[in-house]
Amino acid sequence: MVVSGSEIRRVISGAKDRLRTKSIVNEVSKRELETGGSEFVLTWSGGEVATSDDFELVTLEETADGVVAGLRNIDLGLVAEANAIRAAILPVRTTL
Repeated sequence: MVVSGSEIRRVISGAKDRLRTKSIVNEVSKRELETGGSEFVLTWSGGEVATSDDFELVTLEETADGVVAGLRNIDLGLVAEANAIRAAILPVRTTL
């Protein structure tokens, strides 16, 4: 799925049941920014860490405002929603 504003275009993928940004292109300079790694990292006070790679992608839907991804980690008992919004394409806002 592509989320784009007037200056930034972001391609989001749900390959292998994981949320990934495939590319980010600055439309003004026509430069592609490097992408890689997790979409988000959660760290608990005890030092335990979970990343977006630890969450199964349940839904990936295009909306009028951008893209909404539904994520879950059954082992941790967590459900998350990540929103990539056209008006403010970076960063992804994650709600737990």
